[in-house]
Amino acid sequence: MPKISKVAKSVGEKRKRDYGCASKMPPLYHKQPECEYDTMKSDVVNWLVSQPSIRERVFYEAKQSKMIEYDTEEGVWVGVDWE
Repeated sequence: MPKISKVAKSVGEKRKRDYGCASKMPPLYHKQPECEYDTMKSDVVNWLVSQPSIRERVFYEAKQSKMIEYDTEEGVWVGVDWE
């Protein structure tokens, strides 16, 4: 069995820390019964994004992937393709 690097282990620990709250999610619908699937109506997605650690992770991922950047002049974050 291959050894897990310290980096991979720390990434796994960060994910568990950031997404660990999901293990305590109550029973929720992802697709409402009798309805077409709509992410915006998913109880699961709404519950997940209401969790502070998941919100922080989403922000961190967007920032690290350089999809958003801080505009020092305006004092706001903005998508790199915003026009």
